[in-house]
Amino acid sequence: MSTDATNSSASEPLKTGRDQSTLDAVEHDTARIARFTSELRTMDARFSEFDAYYRGAWSADRDDEDAPNLAVTGEDYPWDALNDYLDALRELLRVATELQTRERRP
Repeated sequence: MSTDATNSSASEPLKTGRDQSTLDAVEHDTARIARFTSELRTMDARFSEFDAYYRGAWSADRDDEDAPNLAVTGEDYPWDALNDYLDALRELLRVATELQTRERRP
């Protein structure tokens, strides 16, 4: 392989520096996806914990007149939070599926 900075057949500068930067960015992005995947499991555990509370003790806590007036004991906030989480997961799945199913070759 030549170390010449031009492509002798086309007399154009090589993009090696830019290509290396792009490769570095792809590797960085891949590591970010791996971290996010791990974090997503933690996020889902929190969701499951709150969902179990919402389906269980939440109604008793909501009706407790001595309970502090917090968003968690409201009617809309918990419902919206649970649904927003599920909507975000659906969007994540939609985008990931779109990206994964594109015609690509490694």
